[in-house]
Amino acid sequence: MTLPAIGSAPEPGLGGVITPRPLRLAYCISRTFERFQGTYGRYCGQARLLRDLGHDVTVFAVNREMNLPEDEIHFGVRVHRVPVRSRSWGGPKNFLNFRKMHRAIFHCLAAGRFDAVKVIGQDLSPMIPTIQRRLKLPVIFDAHEPEIYGFWTGPRRLLLPIIYGLERRYSRMADAVQITGNWQKNKYEQWGCRNVTIVGNQPLWDERIETWPEGKFDAVRRGGPVTFGRLGTVYKGTGLHELLEAFARVYAKHPDRARLRLAGKVAEYYEDEFARTVAPYRNGIILSGAYATTDMPALYAEMHISVLPYLNDANFRYINPSKFYDSIANACVVVMTPIGDMGEILSRVHCGRTIDPERIETIVQAMCHYLEHPDEIERDARTGFEASLGEFHWKANQRQLEETFQQIVG
Repeated sequence: MTLPAIGSAPEPGLGGVITPRPLRLAYCISRTFERFQGTYGRYCGQARLLRDLGHDVTVFAVNREMNLPEDEIHFGVRVHRVPVRSRSWGGPKNFLNFRKMHRAIFHCLAAGRFDAVKVIGQDLSPMIPTIQRRLKLPVIFDAHEPEIYGFWTGPRRLLLPIIYGLERRYSRMADAVQITGNWQKNKYEQWGCRNVTIVGNQPLWDERIETWPEGKFDAVRRGGPVTFGRLGTVYKGTGLHELLEAFARVYAKHPDRARLRLAGKVAEYYEDEFARTVAPYRNGIILSGAYATTDMPALYAEMHISVLPYLNDANFRYINPSKFYDSIANACVVVMTPIGDMGEILSRVHCGRTIDPERIETIVQAMCHYLEHPDEIERDARTGFEASLGEFHWKANQRQLEETFQQIVG
């Protein structure tokens, strides 16, 4: 039977390297593994990087709403979804669903012949000792979200010390820990975790450009329109209100030159509120819906400056968002909140400006600065793009993944 396939699957070796020891690797994730999920790019990207090296990678996900195929091929990587129905993992009411998910994924691992397993997220961390003890396999723990339940409110927050205590216990058992930034690295090393390394969220070869886009900024230098933008899934609390309010003020000052490009899937629970939020700001806005990650080069080609006003709260304050790396890899300036390592990187690389989303005027000032100094747009975009070809290139992630998997397999 031919499985449904998503995305093209080029032959391994695009990175110029083939592994001397191919491994069978399993990725375990508690999400449904859809193309439009925020974490999809990180884990599908890692699986593709390992496949490009010549490894055999299988992703085990969860068919939470029972509306997706049980088996698919994503860019040459096998994906199997275990049937555990749950609209959300949030709160203690889903404890039994967690246990069902753990057992279902464990049975899949036991039925395969894997050399190593990557367990993704705090939701699956209790599986680490079971996999090690019963299957005799080494395990990498990947914590993409620094504080995954930071958005919880009300009585649920009383559970956070227990959740983070379990995370500490199980992460220390892992053979290696992979994370996205320096705050996490310090945390896990202080906990006594082994082999803690940073693997960033850099875009792959078909999600970015590899050569400078000659002519992209010619009209801007001559005083033409400047397109600000934000790409990515839209849900409540991502700074959309702040961005729209700031743009409205900028557009009032520069109606002939300021444009705003928005694209991304809107979370179902937020669709009605999103429509009401955007409605008053239609002037100057170019709006489209969900897109595939491979559409990013074309979408970023329409933009000059990414504006990312992440709220500096428990949910976002320590993350290094993929949108930053996507932006510089597609020759865009970045204006954003200095969450995670972003303040240090923006200062060191000189690829944009920092803002405070709680003070809308800082967003307005940053946007107006580039409208009033158009020569700086290409300058800052170029320095960011050059960094994306070196320190922040996908080949750096590929080398780190290969080194860690080979090391823990022994």
